[in-house]
Amino acid sequence: RPPMVVSPRLLLPRFDTTRMAAHRALPSIVATAVMLCLAAAPVADSAATVGEHPSEHPSIDPSTLGGDVARALDHEAWARLQVLGEISDASDALERTFLSPAARRAMDKIAEWMRDAGMTTSVDEAGNVHGRVQGSDPRAKVLLIGSHLDTVRDAGKYDGALGVIVGIAAVKALVLEAAASGVPLTRPVAVVAFCDEEGVRFSSTFLGSRAVVGAIPEKVFAARDAEGKTFLDALRDGGFQGTRDAVATANLAGTLEAYVEVHIE
Repeated sequence: RPPMVVSPRLLLPRFDTTRMAAHRALPSIVATAVMLCLAAAPVADSAATVGEHPSEHPSIDPSTLGGDVARALDHEAWARLQVLGEISDASDALERTFLSPAARRAMDKIAEWMRDAGMTTSVDEAGNVHGRVQGSDPRAKVLLIGSHLDTVRDAGKYDGALGVIVGIAAVKALVLEAAASGVPLTRPVAVVAFCDEEGVRFSSTFLGSRAVVGAIPEKVFAARDAEGKTFLDALRDGGFQGTRDAVATANLAGTLEAYVEVHIE
C-alpha cells in the first residue's frame, strides 16, 4: 500500500538551491529527508489517504515557514555536522567506538540537539539515543528516522552523522511547520542515534539497530573487545544494567510504522 505524501513541496521551495558549494547543498538533503519521512508514513492529522483527493485536505504548508527559518535549519545542520566531526577519541583522526569517551560526549550532544528540536529524549539499555515527538493519535505507530553515531578508525565525518543530523533537522522542521500551520502531527515521529553500526569494538556490526528490532545474535554476547570485556561488561561500565533482559527492552519492532535513513559512506 503506497502511502500518500502529505505535501510534495514541503520545505523544498524555501531553500536556495542555487548555492552549489558542497556544504550549501545540505538544504536539499534536509528537504529530501523530510519528504522521505512523509512518503514513508503520513504524519499530519488531515493527510489524505489512498484514494482520496489530496487537494480536499489541508496539509503542512511550506508557506507557513519563512525563508529565514529554512536557511537557519540549513546552517544549523551544517554547523552540527562540523561539531560532531570534532568529537573523537583520537587526536589526529575521527574515531568513536561503542561507548567510548568520545561516543558518550557525542551521545550527550545529540540528545541536546534532539531536545532543541522539541523532542523528549532517552537512552535505551543498548546505548541508543532516542528523541521523540508525540502524535495526537495514541494508536498510531512510530515513524523512525536515524543512523549511527559510531565510526570506523580514521572515519569520514558524514558517515552515520549525516543521517542523525538531518533526521533531527527534519523533525524540527515538522514541529515548526505543524505549530505555524495549526496542523498537528498525528503519529509519533522519532529519531534514533544508533550506538554501533561499524562493529569496531566487538567485531559485530549493527549492534544498535539489531537491538531496536530484537535481533542481536548470540555471538555478540560471547565476543570480547581488546581489553577482554564483553558487550554486557561494556554496558555495565557505561552505567547501564548490562543484562540480556535489559538489552531486550530496547526492542521497538512492534511499535514502528516505518524507518527512514539518509546515509553517506
